[in-house]
Amino acid sequence: MPTNVLVSGAPERIAEVAKVLRAQDCTVVEVDDLANVPAACQEAGENAFDAYLQMPAAFQIEGETALERLHWFYVKGVLARFPAMNAAIPSLKPGGRVTVVAWPLPAEIATDDDIEARRALYRVLAHGAQADAGDDDHSEH
Repeated sequence: MPTNVLVSGAPERIAEVAKVLRAQDCTVVEVDDLANVPAACQEAGENAFDAYLQMPAAFQIEGETALERLHWFYVKGVLARFPAMNAAIPSLKPGGRVTVVAWPLPAEIATDDDIEARRALYRVLAHGAQADAGDDDHSEH
């Protein structure tokens, strides 16, 4: 029986992954905007997916200062992953897998502190998903 996989992220990133998954006889639901993950999950229903692969989203970083650009990146990128994950968890089958893929910031605003901060936020995201799933084996991070 094919595995049902929900994949979200930038269209060019999810297209490559979806192609590989389909070659492995998976059914793939592609969502190219994190804001649309809740609608896709509602349409699919509870226990619809065997896995959720959350790729980085596509958006243009805006702002004149490094602080403005970092704020934009976190709000539109990292923190936007939380509502999408919240919607995806009920759509996963028991024992379903979650994989979150990080993406680096542009060199002009990336710092060692930013890398550590994103790692910490992704750990928080993974632990929250595990707590909501009620299954310690439900999420990877």
